[in-house]
Parts: sequence; structure tokens; C-alpha cells
Amino acid sequence: MIKNLFLICLSFLIFSCQTAPTGTVDVKSALWNLDTKAQITDKTNQTTNNVTIDIFLKKNEMIRMEVTAIMGYEVGSLLMTRSSLQYAVHPQKYFIQGPLAGRTLKPLFKQEIDPVILWSLIHNQSLKLRGFQCSAAATLIEVCKNNLVTVEIEQRGEIGSDGQSIDGQKKVTLENNNIKMVWIFKSIQLSSKTSQNETFVLVKPKEYKLITIK
Repeated sequence: MIKNLFLICLSFLIFSCQTAPTGTVDVKSALWNLDTKAQITDKTNQTTNNVTIDIFLKKNEMIRMEVTAIMGYEVGSLLMTRSSLQYAVHPQKYFIQGPLAGRTLKPLFKQEIDPVILWSLIHNQSLKLRGFQCSAAATLIEVCKNNLVTVEIEQRGEIGSDGQSIDGQKKVTLENNNIKMVWIFKSIQLSSKTSQNETFVLVKPKEYKLITIK
């Protein structure tokens, strides 16, 4: 089940993650931290689990994600650059690396899923650019759909003139036939991490199996 949590989280992140950088700092060099939590319901097994998803972002360059379960149990880690993708599934002890392409995620999902969708959405690009059909469901609520998932995005906290959350607060509900994920974005802020080199390096532990995708 712990492995499944990472698969579920990552699959929804690929299609549905959205952020809105704030402030007046130089976003080209800034390191942002998104504090998020999610409740995931497996409709097939009728089980519900809670996870924390920490996201670190260097705009237009790199994304680091850490997924943990209750009591801080490490589930998965992911590192994405403009050209490559690496991820570790800790319970199963395997490490996969390859280009920023759907085939790199195939060992995880048994199908090709384009990770560029994740990249685009974390950088606050509209889901419409990735083939979603989107419409306003209510004030501050947008619903977007494709043939795989429905995404409802509710802006919260302080709202800017563009209708987007200024302080990064939002509720995202993602659902398909098998899974429902309620994802709460608590904040986005400048990270306190002093070393971007450490944040954006994912090293394979010695005991993990390495899978390289060409």
C-alpha cells in the first residue's frame, strides 16, 4: 500500500499540480517551497490514506518532490530538470532515471505518461495547454477535464486581480474512476534551504536497484 501511495500521488501530480509564485524576488534564482498535504481514497479497495507532499521549485530549471506518509515514513522522491527525470520508490528500493519523456515513467505506471505536464502545471501554465477542457464552476473554482482525470481547483486565501491565490493557498480535488485525491496547498514561500546543490541532487542509495531508461 505504501508503494501505491507514491504511484497515486505521482500520477495525479503529473496531471494536476498548480502553483503561483509570489513576491518581488528574482524568481529566476529563487528557491520556492510548497507545503501541501493530501488525502487519497482508493475507490476500488475503499481505503483512505493521508500523505505530505513537499515541493521545491527553482523556476524553469528544476523541481524536487518528497512524499511522506504518517509519522514521516518516506514513500518516494522525485527530481525533474528540463531534460531529465529521476525518482526513487523507497519501500521497494528501486531508482529510475531517464530523459524527460513518458517512457521514463513507464516502469512505474506500466504506460507512458508525459512528465512535461507536471513541469508545465507547477510553473502555473494553464491545463488547457495540455489538452484539458476547462470551465468556471463557481467563483474562484475551475473544473478541468481530460480523458483520464477531472481536476477541480478552488483558490483560497488572498486573491489577486487575476483570480489566482497570491499566497499559494488552494484546494485541488482530483478524481477518476479509481481514485479521489483531495490536495490542500497550505502555502508557497521562499525556502529556508541554503544549498540548492543539495536540494536538486537525487543520489541512488547503494542498496537500491538502478533502472536506466534510454
